[in-house]
Amino acid sequence: MTEVQEFPIAHWGNTRAQFIPHECLRDDAIYASMAFVCYHQLLLLANIPGRGWSIPGGRTEPGESALDTVIREVYEETGAELSSSELALLGSYLLTEDRGTETNRRVVTVYIARAERISDFPPQSESLGSKLVTFSELPETYYRWDKLLEAVCNYAQLRASECGWL
Repeated sequence: MTEVQEFPIAHWGNTRAQFIPHECLRDDAIYASMAFVCYHQLLLLANIPGRGWSIPGGRTEPGESALDTVIREVYEETGAELSSSELALLGSYLLTEDRGTETNRRVVTVYIARAERISDFPPQSESLGSKLVTFSELPETYYRWDKLLEAVCNYAQLRASECGWL
């Protein structure tokens, strides 16, 4: 069983980022969803223009659930096909942006998943490509690396191992 873990706070520009394990806030509050996708003992990354290598994910469309968002975005960015039966909620990022006189809060749900298959790269893809890496390659590969991302990635690896996907 996964033990309760503390996650550090990070500052990404003027955005305060924190990770809340095991929680998914209301669907109407969700800005985006992303997934640590396991495939044959490896982790799938997408090369996103303007960002670089990261776990696949993206913004929620009107009327779309967090789960529907992550299944769609993973496919659009990598060609990986996910099944809701092989997805598990990891937690949520709470992103708070200070804009001087106002504060903007966004929720990003984070899942772990096992890909059933990876199809040909979708022609409508928002990604420049995808690749499979080990978790130990993330610090050198991921477009940004800090203590928060390290803790979330370690937690994802632990949970994926518990699911038998690594």
